[in-house]
Amino acid sequence: MLENRSLTNEVGLHLGDATVAVLVNGNTALGNEKFDCQDLTKPVNNTWQDNVGVKSQPAGLCSAPTVDDHPDHDGKDHGKKHKKKHHKKTKKHKQHRPDPCQCTLPWRF
Repeated sequence: MLENRSLTNEVGLHLGDATVAVLVNGNTALGNEKFDCQDLTKPVNNTWQDNVGVKSQPAGLCSAPTVDDHPDHDGKDHGKKHKKKHHKKTKKHKQHRPDPCQCTLPWRF
C-alpha cells in the first residue's frame, strides 16, 4: 500500500489477520471513525513506514499528523512571515509596454 488517502471512513488503513509481509508506506488516514491504521496480524508481520494517522490498533502503526498532512493544506507555510528586502524598481525591472498610439492611425494635425 503506497501513498493512499483514507479520510472519514469507519476504518482507514486496514490489514486483516491473513496478510503477511505487506509494505504500508507513505499513506494518510485521518478522521476515520474507529481506527485510522489497523493491523490484525498477531504479532504484526507487516511493515508500516511513514504513515499518518491518529488512532491505530496496535498503537504506533502511524505517526501523528502535522499541519502539512491536512487534506486541505496547500503546502505553503502560512505561519511564517517571509522577510524580503525592499528595493526600488530600476529601468531594467520595468516591463516593456508598447506605445498605445503606435497601432492606431496618426490622426494628429
